[in-house]
Amino acid sequence: MASLQDQLLKAGLVNKQQAVQVKSAKKKNAKKARKGQGEVDLSKVQVAEQRQAQQERDRLLAEQQKSQRIAKELDASVWQMLNQFRIQQIQGDVAYNFSFENKVKKLNVTSRIQADLASGRLTLCSMKNEFFVLTAKAAEKIASKKPEVIVVNNKLKDDAPEEDDPYAAYQIPDDLMW
Repeated sequence: MASLQDQLLKAGLVNKQQAVQVKSAKKKNAKKARKGQGEVDLSKVQVAEQRQAQQERDRLLAEQQKSQRIAKELDASVWQMLNQFRIQQIQGDVAYNFSFENKVKKLNVTSRIQADLASGRLTLCSMKNEFFVLTAKAAEKIASKKPEVIVVNNKLKDDAPEEDDPYAAYQIPDDLMW
């Protein structure tokens, strides 16, 4: 039957240096016990338990760092897509109001951009306190990766009213100013 030290070495819980240290500590403790000083150092089991606990902490830390790295890579990818697909010339004299973080924000755009935002052909996105106007297809790609960047995404709707709609005769424009 193998000793506990041999079993721990085989299992990889301790290395040869640690085993030698424990052995010398055991001899010192035996010598102190003979002199009446008692046992001071840790036993083999306690060393193995501490090593196992340290390995668990290291594994958890590695997982946390990996998830942070993946989140950072995702943010960089979304930021790059936003800058790549953004519509450059949106500045105009028409105010487009929208709700963002429980506040009403205003963006001055052209009348064409405003109509396209209201109809759903364009989408408004935000990241790092910057607003981007994108096409609906580009916004879908970005929303599949990180949906929280989408600020305004009016769905494209067909102009035909429903059959049982009591207000079908009253058309409400989507581009009302407020």
